[in-house]
Amino acid sequence: MNIKKLGALLAALVVAAGIGSASATPLVGRDITRNAVAANDASAVYLWDQDLGITWLRNANINGTANWTTQNNFAQSLVTGAGANAISDWRLPTVTDSGTPGCNYSNAGGTDCGYNVDTSGSEMAHLYYVTLGNLAYCPAGDVTCAGGPQVGFGLTNVGDFLNMQSTIYWSGTEYAPNTGSAWGFSTVNGTQGDGDKDNGFYAMAVRPGDVLAAQVPEPESMLLALTALAGLVLVRRRRAVGALAL
Repeated sequence: MNIKKLGALLAALVVAAGIGSASATPLVGRDITRNAVAANDASAVYLWDQDLGITWLRNANINGTANWTTQNNFAQSLVTGAGANAISDWRLPTVTDSGTPGCNYSNAGGTDCGYNVDTSGSEMAHLYYVTLGNLAYCPAGDVTCAGGPQVGFGLTNVGDFLNMQSTIYWSGTEYAPNTGSAWGFSTVNGTQGDGDKDNGFYAMAVRPGDVLAAQVPEPESMLLALTALAGLVLVRRRRAVGALAL
């Protein structure tokens, strides 16, 4: 299924989905400048996805709409943070082309293309369906989609992300049967498919691992740690002197 065919349906589907505000906070927000950990911290710029072992850039609209090559290059050249805390290994989310090469379409789910896709092979699908708990236009298991549209489908929950769009997002994975196309995911109705690389779609940035794992503490944090350590040493020395006096 060519995902670019969904473009004409975007406006109507957005209205039908009834997009609302976030009702859950499934990811942990991380503020790199203060090493804060707070799910609702508005200053957090990274979101740690424990299920997938990856970090999402909290801003889900990093470069507006652009063709696949532009978005792919932008993500790969993106640098966040500064100095010792600079992060430069960003990329677009990936898709695993399972089954026969190309789109193995299904309304019911479990394949790599269509609605209710196999979330183990798609970072965007896992985020949309599992982490954020959004629903597809077609109910899972409904082969003919006779029961669709299901109530509440679409991007009804964005969690702690900022600027997440109800639209089509590029993945960083080319479409094997036609290298002029690449995989994409529609947050409008939960569809995964392929689109011509010349299409102007949105993009999200992601990187492997937790950004805080190798971060250098800020001077204020280091000062607090050294002060606490000095206090601990002083207490131990006083206890040692007291023991000798006995």
